[in-house]
Amino acid sequence: MKITGMALPPEYDRHIRDCDLYAEYEPWQIWEYYREENENEEDKEKEEMFFFTKLKEKSANGFKISRTVGCSGGAWQSEDSAKKVPPGRSGRKLGSKKRFRYENKGSMHDGGWIMHEYSLDSSLLESSDQSNNYVL
Repeated sequence: MKITGMALPPEYDRHIRDCDLYAEYEPWQIWEYYREENENEEDKEKEEMFFFTKLKEKSANGFKISRTVGCSGGAWQSEDSAKKVPPGRSGRKLGSKKRFRYENKGSMHDGGWIMHEYSLDSSLLESSDQSNNYVL
């Protein structure tokens, strides 16, 4: 829905939020902010959150993505290569999944945060315009 510009249905909107994960806030600050926003105590205890975020390109060709985060030199470092999300019955690749670890040498949070990033395969996008480069 995000890539088409349409809003999520209301039943999903409170579970998948928009957040710039590559901005001035550290992972634990984002976590605390959205955890406190939850009205339901059960939701506050969950160990996972889902966000749409837009990738930030390092280079003009879009092949290098900046994964810096916060103001203290932290970054999301890839732990693996992109794994193919299993295709549906059509046999077309749906997308890929990557695992990242927060790294910031000297920080007590170094290595303490994990992020899984899901992206759609470009063949599923109607446009080759990468300005709509959102991931979950």
